[in-house]
Amino acid sequence: MALPVIDTFRRTASALLGAALLLGASSPLQAALKLSKATPPEVIVAPQALPAERHAAEELAHYLGRVLGCEVALRESRSGESPALYVGRLPENAALEPEKLGVEESLVVVRENAIHIVGGRSKGRHSQHPELPRHDRGTLYGVYNLLEELGVRWYRPEPWGEHVPSKPEIVLEEGERRSQPVYQYRYGINRYQTHAALESQLSDPAEREAVRAEREMARRWAVRNRQNCNLWTGPGMGGYYEINFAHAYLYLVPHAHYFKTHPEYFALVNGERSSDPNAQLCLSNPEVQELVFRKIVRAFEERPELEIASLDPNDYAIWCECDACRALDDPKLKASHSGAMPEKIKGTSMSNRVVWFNNQIARRLREVLPDKKIGWYAYMMHTEVPTKVDHLESNTAVMPVAFAGSFSDYSRGLYDPKSRQNATFLEILKGYRELTKASGAPMLVHDYWSFYLWPGPLPVMHSMADKLRAYHRDFGVTGVYNEVHPCWGPQGMILYFYTWLLRHPDGDLNAEKRYYYTSFYGPAAEPMERYHERLESAAWGGPYFGSGGMGIEALFTNALLDELKPLIEEASALAADDEVIAKRVHDVAAGYHYARMARDFHNLVEALRPKEAAAKLSELEAYFHSFKDGSVFDNRASERGNFSGIFKSYRKHVEREGALHAYFTEPEVAQRHEKGFRFQTDPERKGETLGWQSADADDSAWPLLHTGQVWQSQGFPDFQGTAWYRKKLTIPGIKEGHRLILYFSAVDGDATVYLNGRKVGEHLLHPETLAGYDEPFFFDITDAVAPGERVQLAIKVRKEQYVGGLTHPVLMVETAAIRPPE
Repeated sequence: MALPVIDTFRRTASALLGAALLLGASSPLQAALKLSKATPPEVIVAPQALPAERHAAEELAHYLGRVLGCEVALRESRSGESPALYVGRLPENAALEPEKLGVEESLVVVRENAIHIVGGRSKGRHSQHPELPRHDRGTLYGVYNLLEELGVRWYRPEPWGEHVPSKPEIVLEEGERRSQPVYQYRYGINRYQTHAALESQLSDPAEREAVRAEREMARRWAVRNRQNCNLWTGPGMGGYYEINFAHAYLYLVPHAHYFKTHPEYFALVNGERSSDPNAQLCLSNPEVQELVFRKIVRAFEERPELEIASLDPNDYAIWCECDACRALDDPKLKASHSGAMPEKIKGTSMSNRVVWFNNQIARRLREVLPDKKIGWYAYMMHTEVPTKVDHLESNTAVMPVAFAGSFSDYSRGLYDPKSRQNATFLEILKGYRELTKASGAPMLVHDYWSFYLWPGPLPVMHSMADKLRAYHRDFGVTGVYNEVHPCWGPQGMILYFYTWLLRHPDGDLNAEKRYYYTSFYGPAAEPMERYHERLESAAWGGPYFGSGGMGIEALFTNALLDELKPLIEEASALAADDEVIAKRVHDVAAGYHYARMARDFHNLVEALRPKEAAAKLSELEAYFHSFKDGSVFDNRASERGNFSGIFKSYRKHVEREGALHAYFTEPEVAQRHEKGFRFQTDPERKGETLGWQSADADDSAWPLLHTGQVWQSQGFPDFQGTAWYRKKLTIPGIKEGHRLILYFSAVDGDATVYLNGRKVGEHLLHPETLAGYDEPFFFDITDAVAPGERVQLAIKVRKEQYVGGLTHPVLMVETAAIRPPE
């Protein structure tokens, strides 16, 4: 699907023409300035330049020299007639009035024999470096904008991941390039180390130093691509926005410190104050409000650079059910995720009480620290737009979390009516936009366009472009956080383009992608372009997949992988003679090979070959960990966890399908049912009364769902309770003396099964631990049906907390005999 493109960076026509010339286009206009190796230009910076301006000048001299193939001198005054590039606040740039530029705004002006580069900075000073502005990135961004016009790119953090073109001559047309980043807050990769090694676990000093160098490499990459949050790299990088949206109650009011003396500070559950250290606070308690207010003020006093302090709840479902807290709620507003909430408030959204509480703190904070804000995620049990609160205070910042509100949908656009997930999140965005408009409170968005469930290829370019355009255009979003587990090999292109789209949400994405293919892959550009674009075309409008790669395995069919294989082989052959290009192709190809092995594993599981599947899984896991330095997959233990746990769910597949051989003699799968289940929620539990279990019930208007994912991830994110699945089946023929088994690989919830209205049986989870949610169960239906008969399967599933549904396929299994239980 074609995506509309317009350039949203405010640049003059002459600047755009200059950019075209830099990339080799011709122009009828007379050139105003030429830079060449014959007369090397020089970069001028003031003797008293602040560190960020001096660093900007150093970066310009270094990369400009590499482009031209000569040394570009860095001086404090002009030495002769060579073209000069004046960087920062020196007399030659005074007429550009840099003091009037906004923070992070840059101005590049090309004149007959010189280029002038200046940028904005904040008036506030840095607490630890009072001689420096708190924010001084404008000039640095101006330099990076100019270098990007020259074709310089920083695709990966490693030196071999950058592209610096060689140009014997650069021709620039006279004019100005004025630029202001679209989103104020831009962050993602800088939250993580480059290759994710945990420094504290390393005993070798050399290894620790290597990890520190990796971390610094990641931060420099982030700065060069204009990431600007939670990113301290020293005074030369111009500062950053320090903002915090982490789950905070645990730290503001530590349970271990306060529970013994003040149990009333914590959630009331079933008549008692919760002793669980993860319990939420009793938000209606005035003493809690006073304590949290003082802690927030102290946080700002201790960290003067902190601009947004977190007032986000804990990541747990232990909410208070006291009368005063419940009075803050709207019982009609249901939570997207209710978890194991206390009985009196089960299923009720906590948004009203959370936003009410945050508004109270914000109003008091404004009286003492008017330039500071508090922030929180619209997440899990408090995702929904509050109904009893009519505004957000101007000094608050809410960050709706896409996957928590609706499980995301990266296969379709935000406005696509076929995507229930995106429709749900769209309503959340609209609601919070209304609450922020009147006061001018900022709204940010959190997403997960990266690995935490799937380390292979993740084709989400369309999704990122679609959402980042809409966030800016339609909702006035001021910042975006992409939580990243960087699998640089398979997903490096996405990590780069996330930063590019933050700067150019309405820019010419297709042109930038073409440049990426040619500059990153060199002689392998053509097959690699076809590889990436084929993945994108298969993903956009294809099977659902979401946050972190949730459910993406369905995309990687045997047919698609067969299409991609010759492209990878051709690219590898074309890149073989260039060490750098070969490394780039190799790392991307690793993602393809991971996907191929994962598909082979699933094929073996579905073919009921558990021993071979287990062997293939061991091979897959070994391959994942074979890249020891973490530069391909995020496979090293880190402060953010160790994601080898992704293979646990795959082992469950082997155990579940392997159980067929434990239950049955000579089992064969006659039918496998994964798609085409009609689905309907039954919140009042009237399904049986309405006859939904019967053969002739009219379910034609019910939406279609598939197995493999809970109903919450298929468009019903805010529903817990009873729901029904229905599907017509044709009974297969079986050998004489064999048995026919209706086999459920797993159902997350209490399941009651009907055939043609007659109850076949049920499978109940443990009422407290919910054990059994991922275990198979079956019924012998041999004597209840006839070969060729058309029957109606109906499954009632009840799940009152967390998520629920048909999480794995329904099978018809033919067996010679049912094995007796051991």
